[in-house]
Amino acid sequence: MDGLPNAFRYGYRVDGPEGGGHRYDSSVVLLDPAATLVADGGVWGSQCEVSPRHSIRRGLYVRGPRYDWL
Repeated sequence: MDGLPNAFRYGYRVDGPEGGGHRYDSSVVLLDPAATLVADGGVWGSQCEVSPRHSIRRGLYVRGPRYDWL
C-alpha cells in the first residue's frame, strides 16, 4: 500500500456482459460491502440519497498505526 494517502474514499464500478440476465451498469459506483468505515453519509435517520440507484456514500480507508509483530 505504498504510495497511497493515509486516508481516502473509494467505490467500485463493475462492467460485464450485456443480456442473458446480467445487470451490469458501469455508471453506478457501488459501496464495498466489506468496508469497515463509510464516508459521505447523512444525518442519522434522514434521507441523504438523491436517487435510489446512485449512492453518495463511499467506503473509507484510514491507515492505522503500523505494528511490529516480532
